[in-house]
Amino acid sequence: MFKILFPSSLMDSNEVDLALKNEYNAAIRAGFDVLLFDQEQWYMYQVLKMNITNIGEEPIKVLFRGFRMQPCAYREFSVQLKYLGYHLLIEPNEYENMYAFQKIYSTLREDCVPIIRFPMDTLIDVEFIKHKLGKFMIKDNTICVKECGFPAFFDQSTTQEEFDSWITRLSKYHKDMSTGELYAEKYYDDIQNVCRVFYYKNMPLCMTNDSVQPPVELIHKYEVLNSPFFTIDFAQFENGTWKIIDCKDAQISLVSNEPEKLYYSLSNGAVTNK
Repeated sequence: MFKILFPSSLMDSNEVDLALKNEYNAAIRAGFDVLLFDQEQWYMYQVLKMNITNIGEEPIKVLFRGFRMQPCAYREFSVQLKYLGYHLLIEPNEYENMYAFQKIYSTLREDCVPIIRFPMDTLIDVEFIKHKLGKFMIKDNTICVKECGFPAFFDQSTTQEEFDSWITRLSKYHKDMSTGELYAEKYYDDIQNVCRVFYYKNMPLCMTNDSVQPPVELIHKYEVLNSPFFTIDFAQFENGTWKIIDCKDAQISLVSNEPEKLYYSLSNGAVTNK
């Protein structure tokens, strides 16, 4: 069975990052061996240091769980891991396939909320977006929209000057993690529930919301994408319909509640898919 690779705390390279402590403990309870890499050394200097050295002849397969990195950084991550005797379960090209929602959008379009894509460094006509989407939100492939106090949505009252100011601020904040592309997504006031489905090796693995679930046929419709491990977020609306609102690599799709469900499911999947 593969091992789980977590980032260390920035304060202590022998402790897991606090944001992932519950997952770390859940992985151990589910029977996984866990590894740490020095988060500061990697994210600041791209130097990979592990807490345990592989002294065997065979490479050890590892599943990364942690924070987003650019596809080029993930590729270098893979190279340095191989040098240290480890092999990522998710290959760099598979990670890149699922790095940005807008990249996979065309495959999911039939069941997705509407979006409009545009380069970050291009002047965007806010009136055009308002005409096409009405009330909308701006997203990118990173978490910086949430981090920099970005508005939850824009509506008919938003002026071009206000919009340009926010886009300029966003483009300067966390630009190292961005693909250089943004997208506008239609904003809905009537979303009742959100359910995240983890997929592993072309099968639904587990869900984050047991109280309400998307239609079975919709869950299975997209179980085969260009990656063995990814998540899809499904939203339920007041009228009972479901739409896809996000899709990404599952390694960077963190679990805040009941992480045991994910790791016990992974443990069973790892055994049955040997």
